[in-house]
Amino acid sequence: MKQIFGIVLAAAAFAAAGWLTYTQAAPAPVVWTALGLLGVGVVVLVFALRYRTRSPAGTAEAGTGPAPPKRGSSHRVRFDGEKFTLKDLATGETATMRWQDVTAVYIIALEGSDEGELRYVVHQGERAIEVPLAADGNEAFLAAMQERLPGFDDAGLIEGMAMAHGIKQLWPSALLPDAVAR
Repeated sequence: MKQIFGIVLAAAAFAAAGWLTYTQAAPAPVVWTALGLLGVGVVVLVFALRYRTRSPAGTAEAGTGPAPPKRGSSHRVRFDGEKFTLKDLATGETATMRWQDVTAVYIIALEGSDEGELRYVVHQGERAIEVPLAADGNEAFLAAMQERLPGFDDAGLIEGMAMAHGIKQLWPSALLPDAVAR
């Protein structure tokens, strides 16, 4: 928080100096210098507000947005040969879907999400379960999807994990014949 405050204070000082000098009847070199300082102040302020910093411990400083996800997320995903279940550890709510009912799998990137930026969206027709990649049990869940969903798009998964914001279909693959897709 101190770093952001310092940047904002410096930007405000540059902007104020530039604005005050510009509004006064001053010689051209002083006005151009003032406009330059005003521009620097505005640029610094924009960068300070757009690119907020996070503390190295993985928790956000007050006022800098959501903290990055940690292991031991607020969700847990478990599965067996028949189904998978996502549990919200904060509320106790669960969502279950049978493997045979899965119709599509996407990876989505949601910039600024509280539960992490990446998640799988597993569809059963119109119904969907969002599984955060930060969820406890995610690695085993990914392996289960790769095993149980023929043609799971591993290259698409890698592309999806590199996204800052967007969506990528992982299953069924557009390259699969209709007989394989459920």
